[in-house]
Amino acid sequence: MSAIDARDISKRYGTVTALDRVTLAVEPGEIFGFLGPNGAGKSTFLNLMLGFTHPSAGSISVFNHDCQREGVMARERIGVLPEGYDVIDHLTGRQHIEYAIEAKQINDTADPLSVLDRVGLTEDAERMATEYSKGMKQRLVLGMALTGEPDLLLLDEPTAGLDPTGVAELRSIIREENNRGATIFFSSHVLEQVEAVCDRVGILQDGTLIAVDTIGGLRSSLGGGTKLEITVDALQNGALETIRGIEGVETAVAPDNSTIEATCTNDAKMDILVGLRDAGIDVVNFRTQEASLEDMFIEYTETGQRHNTETHTNTDFNGTDQEASNNSSNQKANTRSSQSERQSNPSQESIAGSKSKSELRTRIRIRGPIRMTSQWQQVVRQDWSQTVNQRSVKILLVLPVIVILLSAYLYPVVSQPPFTTGRFGSFVRGLLRVVIPVVGVLLGYNAIVGDFESGSLLLMISLPQRRRTIVVARYIARAGLLIIATFIAIIVGAGLVAYPFGSFQLLGALMLIGIIAGYSATWVGIGVAASTLVATTRRALGLGFAMVFLFAVVWDIIEDVLRGVVLSANVMAGGLPEPIQFVFGLSPGNAFSTLIIGFVDTTQEVTGAWYLSEWIAAIVLLGWIIGPLAVGVLRFERRDLQ
Repeated sequence: MSAIDARDISKRYGTVTALDRVTLAVEPGEIFGFLGPNGAGKSTFLNLMLGFTHPSAGSISVFNHDCQREGVMARERIGVLPEGYDVIDHLTGRQHIEYAIEAKQINDTADPLSVLDRVGLTEDAERMATEYSKGMKQRLVLGMALTGEPDLLLLDEPTAGLDPTGVAELRSIIREENNRGATIFFSSHVLEQVEAVCDRVGILQDGTLIAVDTIGGLRSSLGGGTKLEITVDALQNGALETIRGIEGVETAVAPDNSTIEATCTNDAKMDILVGLRDAGIDVVNFRTQEASLEDMFIEYTETGQRHNTETHTNTDFNGTDQEASNNSSNQKANTRSSQSERQSNPSQESIAGSKSKSELRTRIRIRGPIRMTSQWQQVVRQDWSQTVNQRSVKILLVLPVIVILLSAYLYPVVSQPPFTTGRFGSFVRGLLRVVIPVVGVLLGYNAIVGDFESGSLLLMISLPQRRRTIVVARYIARAGLLIIATFIAIIVGAGLVAYPFGSFQLLGALMLIGIIAGYSATWVGIGVAASTLVATTRRALGLGFAMVFLFAVVWDIIEDVLRGVVLSANVMAGGLPEPIQFVFGLSPGNAFSTLIIGFVDTTQEVTGAWYLSEWIAAIVLLGWIIGPLAVGVLRFERRDLQ
């Protein structure tokens, strides 16, 4: 079982091909470096693994979990330091780690402070993460990735923003995680960091994987890559021709009369020295230099050379099991060899008490299913605390409260007895038909797209959370705020109506609260749906208010105009034909009014055909509660976030 198994994975954006049939297998326990120029497709490959985007063809899996169909199960095994993220607004450093612990369903003994201590942020644990520097944010998100001891660490440009001390600490953490058995997938343009820690590297160019091998294998494939600098007593005529004639020598030049620089295979080095001696040239000194990863990277990307090894042969996965087995065995052999070389360095010894790598590589971690209810609760709590503390939200919530309380105060003054809770519902519904849509859309329009613009949405989705969970939880939190505000206002308003001259109708008050709650949920849902359908908050706000304008203003104007035309022309008595009344009754505002007349105000009655009844209006409003949100969730789950 491979840690990462990509099979002919492709991603196209219109006419642009970001990835072109990439096939790659990364074995458990391996440190794999992923290289490529800017725009080569590295981040696209990681985004496909994390479910940020969807493939045009092919598949990619993590520990046998398909990253598209089983994305949550795949991310349960992954710790991610993504690129292009931002921290979550209104959360401290400690709360970020707690958020990751809850999302990963880690047991209650997990200690956020120990994680922060490991990444050097203990003293800043209670600071708002938005106040952190770039390097501190990198450390924080690395800490989130490390929670729960993931089987696979995906690190996308992990050294960005880190000072030299931070880079050294990161390298130490990578080795510690690998020593306990974790697989590391390291994408970076800092080639010396990749060369220092990686077992194998892959080079991506223009969406195509052009090389996969160990550093030594890449060096050998380029014709040796050893540079030999020889200092001689005096350069004689014909010396360079002698060297160039030796097998394995690629180039030989003389910068001055006492220096020779040659590029050759490893086996040709001694032949050059012997050749110079036989030519009567005294060698004063010599030194060798292996081609660096940077040299090889430039060679591959500039020449476009494709390096086919046993680990990258575009294997036909419909072929025999024996072929796949051979490939897997070769990969493991290369990995073990490279790891042995790296571990021979005392600074890279295993941490005390760690198990052997061969045992840990074959380890399969079994985790229970994600408790979706718990995840909803987590996101609801986070969004509730973030939203309710915003000054703009407090002002929005005050608006319907003021409308209800002011209406309750004016109702006995401008109306005739009897003063009842039911009649108060009819009195206030006209204002609420307009106020609640405005407040609901303003509460919901930035629920998703706001975090998408800032980058914090990528951080949340990189954890084992479903997209629909985040959308529904945000909807519950924001609709809950508006429902609670109107609930308190209705209770107080009903009391003002009943005292001292009216009567309090408990059932009517409860029905009024329920209907207003449904109407509030409808418009918050429309705002949240708009937030999932577009890419900017400005467009989401425009879409939300277009819905308000259509159904809270234009719809009623068209209905009134048609009714006036019918009455003035004496086409039929009583106004519009019932089928047309039904069509106009499909708006959320008309359904809201029908429900109040039918269930709250006992002095009025809904008349007409059965399809104009309050029960049909209840079904219509329920459809408005569910419909827009369902459309938003489905669209958001299919949407590419990168």
